[in-house]
Amino acid sequence: MKRVVLLLVALFTAICVTIAQESSERNCIFVLDCTKSMMGYNNAPNIWEKTKLYLNDAITKELIANPTSRIVIIPFQDKVLPPIFVDPNNVNWASIESELDLHVNNVTATNICDAWLAAESQIDKGRSNYFYLLTDGNDNIGGYKNASARIKLLA
Repeated sequence: MKRVVLLLVALFTAICVTIAQESSERNCIFVLDCTKSMMGYNNAPNIWEKTKLYLNDAITKELIANPTSRIVIIPFQDKVLPPIFVDPNNVNWASIESELDLHVNNVTATNICDAWLAAESQIDKGRSNYFYLLTDGNDNIGGYKNASARIKLLA
């Protein structure tokens, strides 16, 4: 009987440790505004270079602290652009930056709501999920008069 109890305790402990390890893995989702206003268009402050520096620094620090983290960047303009999946074993920042720089040259509306919904599709239930919204604006798809209806999409 003692052996059975010890075996059950050992099994329970092993399961608990496995669950704790799985939930400590991180999933970082960066939702990144790639509209021209990020570069100072239409008298907005130019925060594009600072935003990219922050993004690069955040990714670097995350992977140093948690090398198994999953990292995805969801760039958006008036529509959600294809996600960028960062390889934690081989971060090619120059390639990521080049792709982002191509997007930011377009003058478009700012579609935060759809970008956020796209980011939600990247949730990994087996990991701790972290969202980062990097933007200088408000969702203005359909004009500002449509903002309350669009915000309800997120609720």
